[in-house]
Amino acid sequence: MGKKGFGYICLSLIFLLLSGIFSIVNASPMRGLEDHWKLPKEEKRLTIEDREKAIEILSNISLVFIDVAAEVKPVVVNINTDILLKSTSPTTEDDSPSDFFYNPNLPRKTKGLGSGFIITEDGYILTNFHVIKNANKIKVRLEDKREYDAKVIGTDEQSDIAVIKIEEKNLSFAKLGDSDKINVGEWVIAVGSPFSFDFTVTAGIISAIKRTGVSSGRYENFIQTDAAINPGNSGGPLVNLKGEVIGINTAIVSKSGGFEGLGFAIPINFAKDILPQLIDSGEMKHGMIGVSVQPLDPELAKKYGLKENYGVIVNEVYPGSPASESGLKKGDIILKVNDKKVDSPTSLIYLIGSVKINEKVNLTIFSDNKKSTLQVKVIEQEHENHYISTDKVVGLVSDSKLGIDVDDINEKLRLQFNIPKMIKGVVVIEINKDSITKSADLKKGDVIVEINRSKIKDVNDYVNKIGQASLKNGILLLIKREGASKYIVIQRE
Repeated sequence: MGKKGFGYICLSLIFLLLSGIFSIVNASPMRGLEDHWKLPKEEKRLTIEDREKAIEILSNISLVFIDVAAEVKPVVVNINTDILLKSTSPTTEDDSPSDFFYNPNLPRKTKGLGSGFIITEDGYILTNFHVIKNANKIKVRLEDKREYDAKVIGTDEQSDIAVIKIEEKNLSFAKLGDSDKINVGEWVIAVGSPFSFDFTVTAGIISAIKRTGVSSGRYENFIQTDAAINPGNSGGPLVNLKGEVIGINTAIVSKSGGFEGLGFAIPINFAKDILPQLIDSGEMKHGMIGVSVQPLDPELAKKYGLKENYGVIVNEVYPGSPASESGLKKGDIILKVNDKKVDSPTSLIYLIGSVKINEKVNLTIFSDNKKSTLQVKVIEQEHENHYISTDKVVGLVSDSKLGIDVDDINEKLRLQFNIPKMIKGVVVIEINKDSITKSADLKKGDVIVEINRSKIKDVNDYVNKIGQASLKNGILLLIKREGASKYIVIQRE
């Protein structure tokens, strides 16, 4: 066969291959869209048939939002409050003539606006504490324009949750969902009265979960959403596409004072946990177990041989506390509370804080290279002494391994570095400019109380323990800084 004949055969094969590809594309259900994108820019139009199909799909999606909004709006309430503000102006001996009309030393009245949602058919309403804070009169308006005076049933400022009540029966009430089962990216709807625009519905997605650092509250575990939330939305529900309340709209982060895509809601499960106490006793007594903890960073996890990427490390167990009685020790890592993962100190506070006083929780801990479970009783929060006993004074030591100077604690050093009276260990006096501890957050004035889990009483202890420690394997220090404990790892790569 000549070269010319061979060329014809190749061209024929290419033609057949292209014909097969075109036939597949023509048979595809996406053919209309493929053709659409091949058209010149000015001619890109859907066919009538494709447009109708797209409209049908979008209309069905819209029906879901329409249905959820219709179901939720009757349970949402507008809350207006009269607030009496106490004046901070100093009292004057002589009133000026203008004081006849306005006296700055007298209490002033102002108005408050927020939202809430009905949780029982006989008129119990869930909202934020800050919505009804300092209110001497609360007025509730339903979607059908009925208005009621409401009374406060229970409040919890630490979690920013409150329960109020109106006197009515056979009311529509919200379905409370399970905020532990939500997912980032899930569609949600927020309902409330932003800027006095009653019963406004906005939609978005869950942007993140377990957010902290949003408010000044002790119990932070917020759901973040981009569903528009503005002043007046506080206390209203955040619901999923099943119409279940998964959060209480509470806060925004904004430079302008209006919504900028960062809205935050309290998970409904926390509210469900404390509701019985709020309704029965009017307040929430939050619990504790008697420990101080810090985040578990990758260096600490590696030092402990822990593969999990969650947990908190115990840096103090207070004497006589439930944690101490259960056998929990400094250096133990708390992984779970009642099978719920602990991934930050805030989440531990959050999980313990919702447990009833005198109930026991199961802690999953990692200690001595193995996991175990401890039962710990939850007691009411109280003021605690965070300090341990002291020991003798010896003298200054220069440690070339870590590149630091340490000394025994004396009265001069206590005053200089604000060391509590009952702390024992050695004080970091100086850190050399080429010290390996530069990147480990060790500072002058820190008190080293443990080296590799062994207690340090004085510089003699320090010299012995640091001599046995290996920078290659990593040296675990427990330090005290102004009474607070912290673990750090110092290691040479």
